[in-house]
Amino acid sequence: LLWGVAALDEVETGTASILFNSASQDAWVLAMKVAGGPTLGFSSPLWSNSEVWNAQSPTAEIANAKYEAFNSVPFRRIKFCISTPLGSCVEHEFDQEWSSGRALFSAGEIQDTSVNYLGILQTFAAPVGSYRECPMMQPGFNIECPGGNKARFGFCAGCPSRTCGAEDDAAVGIGLAGESSPEMGAGWTSLFASGAGTCSPVTATYRNVWIWVENTSAASTTQNLSAGFGGGLPLTLRGSNLGLEAGHMQVSVCGEPCPVLSADANASSVVCESPVRRNPSMAAALPQAYPSADLAPAAAQ
Repeated sequence: LLWGVAALDEVETGTASILFNSASQDAWVLAMKVAGGPTLGFSSPLWSNSEVWNAQSPTAEIANAKYEAFNSVPFRRIKFCISTPLGSCVEHEFDQEWSSGRALFSAGEIQDTSVNYLGILQTFAAPVGSYRECPMMQPGFNIECPGGNKARFGFCAGCPSRTCGAEDDAAVGIGLAGESSPEMGAGWTSLFASGAGTCSPVTATYRNVWIWVENTSAASTTQNLSAGFGGGLPLTLRGSNLGLEAGHMQVSVCGEPCPVLSADANASSVVCESPVRRNPSMAAALPQAYPSADLAPAAAQ
């Protein structure tokens, strides 16, 4: 059984909507671009020094580049977009603020099991059946696995003929070094997807990646959205990996269950019924403010 990480982009009720947990688009800053070749392989000093590289490269150009933002922009969220600047992206949120990308990639090995395994495989477009579906080995940042496979972001994996977890043979992600492979910027090394039941080196697969960080010092445009204290209004949640059927999802709002009414077949939206929201101290002081009848539908009008 494989579990994905749900990403929530928008919440809507009635005629009101907001972007969920979003900041101004200007808050996302391009820090680095990773293209083919060894320039940004695992051992490249560009991951940990203050040098900029090809910083005049336009955003849309496929090229290796390291911008000043990599050295100076603080963030808690980072995203890796594949093939185009804002194409299919994998996001990761930290439980701490990093002062810069340079600080993160100079921090030594950071194992993190919340790395989005399915998101990486889907956005990198690894051919289904060419690799063995196993739990990630040492997922995280600046990882160095026992078999000599390494990644600045990503995970290690065994070749398709291995028993899950037996031995690492390959690395998948960004800033790679791998067995039977040259150092490379992004993609997967030669033993990861060699074909079902095999463990023979094939050509390493490269991907072009744009690395963005969300500047925590930028002004947020997040708003509050009210569905009425009485509850009962439908909330529409939009995003990704939200479940193909209503029974696949459990939703809570402010810690209270929001029963799922429906979900679309693309796992991109879910509708739930907003729960009653009460402040205990207000209810005690003003009991008349909380009648037994549900006033939410009337309030919505």
